[in-house]
Parts: sequence; C-alpha cells; structure tokens
Amino acid sequence: MSAQSSTGPSGTNGSTAPVKGQLNASKLKFDLTTALKDVPKPGSAELWEQNVATDHMITCRWTVQNGWEDPVIKAFGDLTISPLASCLHYATQCFEGMKVYRGYDNRVRLFRPDRNAKRLVMSAERVSLPSFDPEQLVELIKALVRVDAKRWLPEPGSFRYIRPALIGTGRQLGVQIPKEAILMVTLVCWPDFSTESPPGADPRSDLRLITSRNDTIRAWPGGFGYAKVGANYGPSFASHCEAQQAGYDQVLWLFGEEGQVTEAGASNFFAVVRDEKTSKPALLTAPLTDRVILDGVTRRSVLDLVENRLAEELEVREEKFTIKDIEKAWRNGLLQEAFVSGTAFFIKNVSTIRVGDFNIDLPQKQDDASAFGPRIKSWLKDIMFGGEDHEWGHVAAAGRSSPFRKIPRATQAMWGYEGLKSLKSRTAPLSSASRVEVKPPIPSPNGQTRSTCVTATYNLLVPNDSLLNELDNALEHALQATIQQHSGLRYGISDEKSDGVPLFRQIRTFASQDVLEVVTSRPFDGNNGKEGNMTDVTLSKVLENGHSELWPENNPAWKVVIVKHTSNYKSSPTLRLDIAFFSHHAIADGLSGVAFHSSFMSNLQLDTSIPAKWPLELNEVQNPPPTMEERVDCLSCNCTFCATPDKSDEPVWGGGPISAAPMVNYQSRVRMITVPAAPFSDLLRKCKQASVTVTGLLHAIICVSLSISIQEDIPGFRAVTPFSARRHTGASDAEVVNHISYLTSYVSKEELQKIKAYQHGSTTGEEHIIDLAHRFSNEVATKVKRFPHGSMATKLSQVQDLLDECQSQSGTERRYTYELSNLGLVSSVCPPEGSGIKLDRLVFTQCGFAAGPALGFNCVSTRGGDFTISITWQNGIVAESVVEDVAQEVETRLGSF
Repeated sequence: MSAQSSTGPSGTNGSTAPVKGQLNASKLKFDLTTALKDVPKPGSAELWEQNVATDHMITCRWTVQNGWEDPVIKAFGDLTISPLASCLHYATQCFEGMKVYRGYDNRVRLFRPDRNAKRLVMSAERVSLPSFDPEQLVELIKALVRVDAKRWLPEPGSFRYIRPALIGTGRQLGVQIPKEAILMVTLVCWPDFSTESPPGADPRSDLRLITSRNDTIRAWPGGFGYAKVGANYGPSFASHCEAQQAGYDQVLWLFGEEGQVTEAGASNFFAVVRDEKTSKPALLTAPLTDRVILDGVTRRSVLDLVENRLAEELEVREEKFTIKDIEKAWRNGLLQEAFVSGTAFFIKNVSTIRVGDFNIDLPQKQDDASAFGPRIKSWLKDIMFGGEDHEWGHVAAAGRSSPFRKIPRATQAMWGYEGLKSLKSRTAPLSSASRVEVKPPIPSPNGQTRSTCVTATYNLLVPNDSLLNELDNALEHALQATIQQHSGLRYGISDEKSDGVPLFRQIRTFASQDVLEVVTSRPFDGNNGKEGNMTDVTLSKVLENGHSELWPENNPAWKVVIVKHTSNYKSSPTLRLDIAFFSHHAIADGLSGVAFHSSFMSNLQLDTSIPAKWPLELNEVQNPPPTMEERVDCLSCNCTFCATPDKSDEPVWGGGPISAAPMVNYQSRVRMITVPAAPFSDLLRKCKQASVTVTGLLHAIICVSLSISIQEDIPGFRAVTPFSARRHTGASDAEVVNHISYLTSYVSKEELQKIKAYQHGSTTGEEHIIDLAHRFSNEVATKVKRFPHGSMATKLSQVQDLLDECQSQSGTERRYTYELSNLGLVSSVCPPEGSGIKLDRLVFTQCGFAAGPALGFNCVSTRGGDFTISITWQNGIVAESVVEDVAQEVETRLGSF
C-alpha cells in the first residue's frame, strides 16, 4: 500500500494524519519521581557526552481513533515500542532543538518558542505525522521547565537543551501513514559550543569548514531539507566523520554543479562580503525559496536584528551564491567574515573554509569590535538571558532575588594584572584596613577602589531661560528613568560582610545630591577657539576632582556631574553640556559608561513639565550586576595557558614607585588629546592599508612618544591592554557591568632604541613603528582569542593570600609602564530627534593608578566625530613635563601619520 500525497495547509508536500482529540496542555498530569540524578558539573566530560537528561520528561500519545491523549510529566526513562513501529522503518519522525536559559535576573526564559513549535508542526506534516496546536506545545514545555529548572538550571547565565520530538509508533510494516504516535519533550545537559571546548582539547572559538564532495548532496529542491527530520541528519554523518578525520569541524554543504552554498553541518551559514562597486558590506545567506535549507530560528533572528538595527551598515541578501563567489570575494579582499548560526552552535565564527586544494582563511584583519557576528551574538544573548526586555524572550519561571551578593574574588582584588602582579586600584583591595569614602569624615572597611568615567559633550541652542529650566527638569527625569533601567545603578558597596568579604548592597533611596551635581562654568564665545579650549580646562578639573574622591559605603557607587558652559554670543545663544558619568569599577567598566549615556539620551524627553521628585524610592528587590566570575568558569582549568606562571620580571620603566601611604595627598590628573575627525579618518584608512589595528598602532606610537620624552635610561616598557569579555560572558553592550580582562605586552630596550633612533617622518622610522604595530596587533588578537584561558580570573585563583599579595607591593617599583584602554567607535549615544541637541564627542577617563601602570591612555571615538585620548596618572608618579611632552608627541604623530 502507498500513502496518498496531499499538500498541507502550510504548503508542505507531505500527508497530514487526521486529528481528533486536540493536544491540550491544561490536561497535563504529573507523575513526579523522587529518585533524583546527579547534575553534571560545568565543563565536565559527562556534560560533553550530551546524553544526560534531567529528572523528568513529557510524553503524550496519539492514536488515529482517539487523537491526542492527556499529556504527562513523568520520570525520564526509556520508551517501549514495537519492533514494527513506523519510525524504525520509514523515518516517520521529526524533532526540534531549542534551549531554556537562566537569566541574570534569575528568571527562566525560552527564546522564540512559538517558532520552534510551528516548525515542528510543519515537519510533522512533511512526514505524515499528526498535527497539533503549537501554542499547547509551548505551554507543555514551560511546565516541564518549571519542574526541573530549579535543580538543573540553578546558575544565572546557564542553559539546558530542549528536545521536543514526535515519532510514529504504530505497529505497521506496510508503507502507510502511522496510526499511532508519541510526542515527547526532554531537557538535556549541553555544553556551550560557541565558547567552550571539550576537556583536554585546545580552546578554540572558531570553526574550520570543508566543502562537500561533488558526489554527496545533503538536500535538494522538492526534498525535505526545510523540515527538521532525522532523514536530513543520519545520511550526513559519514561526511561529517570524514571532515573531522581531515582536521575540520563541519562540512560546508554545496549543491549543484556550480557549488551553491547551502548549510554548514547542521547550521545555517552567513558570509559578510563588501560590494565590489559600493564597498558596503552585505550579509549573504542561502534563500528559503527552494526549500533546500532549514528556516532556523537563530537564522531568522539574525536577519531580523540586522534589518532592524544594522540596516544602514549591513545589507541583507537572501540569495543564491556559490563557493566560487566566496572565493572571488576572498581573493579580492572583500570577504570580511563568516559565521554559522543554530541552536547547538548558537553563533560561531568561521576561521577556515577548505575548498579543493586550498584554504580560505578568515577573518581578514577584522577586529571583533567591528565584526558583525559578535555584535549580533551579543544582542541575542542579551535577549535570551534577560539583559534586554524583548518579545522574543518568553519567561517560563520567575526567580527569587536577594538584596545582597558577595563581591567575587576578582573584584576584591580590584583588577590585578596577570594574576594580581599589580593592582589597578587606589591602594589595597577591598579590606578592613582601608577607607572608601567621598569625603574624609565617612569611614569604610571596604578598601579604596578606583573610578572610571565616560563624559559626553553636547551642543544645543537655548533661545530663552525658560527652556533652560525645562532642560534641567528633563535631565533629572532622564536620570531617574535610567536608574530604574539598570540594576547595576541600584547597587553600592555595603559595610556588611560575608566571611570577611564585602557585599554589594541594593540602594533603595536615591537623593539628588548623592547622584547628581551641576557645575556652571563661565560663559564662552562659541566662535572663539581659545575660549573653547577653556571648556576643556574646566572639564579636566572636574574629571581630576571626581577621580580623586573616594566612594562612601551604602551609597550609590556612581555619580553624574553636569557641567554647563553658556555662550555669550547673543545672536545664537549656545549651551555646551559636559555630562560625566563617574562609576565605581566594581559595578561598571568603560563600556558601561557608554551604556549609561545611551540610556540617558533615549530617556530624555524635553517636553516633560512635571517636576522630578526627589528622593527617588525604589523598593523592588533587584539582583546586583552579574560578575565575570559568575559568567566564565575557568578557575579549575589545567591547560598550558592557565597552568603556566606569569613572567613579569624583565626590568621596565614605571615612573615613581608605589607609595607606602597611597591615601596621603592622593590626586588624580588628566590631560586630554583630541584628534579631529578628518585626520582620524585618514589614520583608519592607513591602518587598514598596513593591516594593523588602531589599538596596535596606538601602542606603537605611545612607545615611541614615551621613549623620546623620558630623559633617563629606559630598560623596557610593559604595556597593559584591557579588553571586554562581554562576548564570552553573554553581557550586551547595553548592560552596566564590569566584564573586562587584561593582557600584557613587553617591549625591550633594543626595540625602543630602533624606533627612537630615527627622526619623526623618516621612512625607516615609520617602518619600525608599523612593525611594532603589527606585533602589538597580532599579540593582542592571539591573547584575546585565547580567553578565558590564562585570564585574570584564573590567575587570581592561584593567589593564596590576596590581601597580603596586595599589601606587599607598597614601596616597590612598578611592574607596568602604561595601560591603553580603547573603547572603540561608539554609535549608540543618540540625542532625541528634533531636540536640537548634538553629540560633539565622548571622553573616557580613569583615575590615576596607585599601584598599577604609571600612565593610563584612554581612547574613544564617535561616528564621524573626533577621536579623544585622555592621559591619566597619579600626581607625583610622572613629572607633568613628561606627560606634556608625551601628549604633544602623540598628538603630532596621530595627526600626521
């Protein structure tokens, strides 16, 4: 007998089994077990087996006579089916792949489960299995999650894999539509393929692909490549094994004589290629029109985000393209990046594509900061883990919050470099022997910690005093809205401790004087360059004062200072605003400052007439900002990178020694440098031509500038480069958190003498600078790619007595010369449309390092705007004349490179 074929309601070319009793989640029954299993540890071999299910599962039987029976949640266990079951002979089965996430707000979420449920219905139709209401399946999944998530998904930032499946179980060897079926849902422990590697394997964050052979096809038009059925997967295993034996991870499946690119393994494939004529990047991915590829939920989400958030930067092209098109783009330098998307691998960069007898190697000098894949991945993670309140995130279970959380070990150390070899704090780490205060009369047992600040400068026309008063009120309302938007702004350092470790404390009452200060500067002439420079002098003093103060316990660990510069140019009254967001580094890094300003501008409404009410009372309990240690676990790793001790014994110039009494007469200093947009644009172009990163070139220029300006013997330099760990921790750029790590680089005396020996502008001297920039660029890229292995958090775990290690540095020589912290290009700070407010620039500063590098170089730029560098240092550690010489040398070289 043969089944009669028909076209289902969704346009599939399969047969649909008749439906009688409907699937009904409200009839769910519970048969829970008390025989609970052990939960695999993160990173364990057991986890990587991908076969450990949680304690329970859902099953629901269907028969042609009665339709769907009542679903039941019962102990996970084996199924009993007949040897003649349809699924064992005719592949009448389909399934889905999805995940459940424990958010950083402790809530449990599903990501776009409606799309998975609808696709399962479509797949069922393709293999003639019974249909059902997809909304009922979503409710069943939520019920299973609520039963098992508390025990199997306890930690924020973790997930489990969900496998709904439908199989034909009717005892029938004849070729016919199944008369019985079972729907089941299981939760399975699953590694993070996008960031982790199996135990014993070298850490890698990329995929190596090899194209399929001409005699092997995964899917074809009119087939079932668009449906998630087992028949799409089993036949590909042989090719997958061959690829792995050849040293590759997945097969890049090609179709037809021209080699049309379809999928990568079981994932969707994307390539970013610059248009040959316009140079605008385009996101290429295979189309759904021929039903050769799966309409992946992650794939669809990538495309939706690009169209909604990156439309001006990246064009979406769902069209057929061949491997020859990819090769041509690569050879012409137009292939920027490639990545795959799917539930298992999430989003993972492709580093190599093997085509015939040659490799296409990616990325081609593409920094993660500018790559599209990591940005999209960050946005998706933010939605999945609740960092962004989005319609795609479906809450399945709520979590409980606490007003306290222990400050983790890495934050206690306050940013020790390479395993706490040096402190980037004002003095010792969080300890009972020090004081954390804004003004001397307030004592604190928490220790001194440093601050970071991002300042946004705006220009706007103010026709009358009335509008000026309205602006003041609007700014206060925007600040209150921003406080409510970010949980990190609701926490400060407490005077409470747990096992001697200070705690974060949630702040319930916000007084205006604790979080907002307004400074009015003397009028300036908007057309007078000298007067304009005076505004920078005023801002520098504000920044120096802010970074010289300490933080009080039980108060918000941040503050906004608004500096108003009014013009005296009467025909066009102009107001220049410097809005500085100072924050304690325990809750915020530099990118958090950008996130604050983005939220602040999005919350600004100039037509607000109701006066802002202070104090602001917020009594709802909120989780504190997630720490990096909670998101990245590498503390027990024994790989070569994590087990090798750090070397920082080479002698270096580090300015003055670490003070034995860093609290006495401490003063933080700031010197600002501005590179106008036009020369900076030329600099970017030259970096691209030379195949170096901006950060690499800045390192090289700083080294040569320092070597020329320091009039003493220089044994060498050791540079520190902080980098964001957000793409590893899942934190988005919109969050207020402190998720940074560090790497160090050593430049020998001989290398410095090479670049110092040549006059500025000489060809040989420029070549040496480019060579050094190449070295920095490659070293930074290699070490960042290795994260979290060999990271700060791992090294800190090897320190037995953290406090003793910190205090032992008093009076010793510094081990680090300078830090270069580059926030990169910022485009997310957007004043309200029609407000007349224009963003002029951003300035990034940090307090002078009491026990870290002698100098800090802090950089940021805006789209189409100036590039700013602030040099920060502790007064007395480096002579002001040296800083001035370095600043002028850096400014000259950047402006004329």
